[in-house]
Amino acid sequence: MRGKIVSVCAVSLLLMVSGLSVGAEQSPRKLRVGVYDNRAIARACAGSKSLETAMTEATKEHEKAKAAGDTKRVKELEAWGEKQQRKLHRQGFGRAPVDDILAHVKDKFPEVACKTGVNVIAWQ
Repeated sequence: MRGKIVSVCAVSLLLMVSGLSVGAEQSPRKLRVGVYDNRAIARACAGSKSLETAMTEATKEHEKAKAAGDTKRVKELEAWGEKQQRKLHRQGFGRAPVDDILAHVKDKFPEVACKTGVNVIAWQ
């Protein structure tokens, strides 16, 4: 589950950073900055198994709470779902940060930076 999102996001990040890195030839005096677009990261991870699993689990929990008559929990889960949908929409089509998605691949940043020859990875 986590492996899938890590792979998809890491590959997406690697491709974007390598395609968008700026700076001069490899020189210890020059700073090379690689940038990523939050929308591309969000869209790449939107179909991930991790997200699908989280939604499936929330749906099952919602159905269970509804069947048990736990209206408080039903409302909490419905509010969570609406909030999640708004966040995903803003990440995929707006300029909302994707820190929660990148948290899954933060250990890959040094490798991505090394492979692409950048010193810094920044949000565009």
